[in-house]
Amino acid sequence: MIPSRTDLSVYRAYRDRVYRTIDAINERFKGDCGGPPIEVFYTNDRDQALAAMEVCDVLLVNSLKMA
Repeated sequence: MIPSRTDLSVYRAYRDRVYRTIDAINERFKGDCGGPPIEVFYTNDRDQALAAMEVCDVLLVNSLKMA
């Protein structure tokens, strides 16, 4: 999601669904790994993304860019 599009209802609804799912997963598995299993970085930060790629077991980059 591009932050400038957050005023569009379709993007807000999608974001809300994603965050509800993340909250449910984090609540269910919160004690299993010493911290939340899913951490969300809602930014456009290249250096942060590259650092995450080096240390994460799983990394999901989700883009809704339309052609």
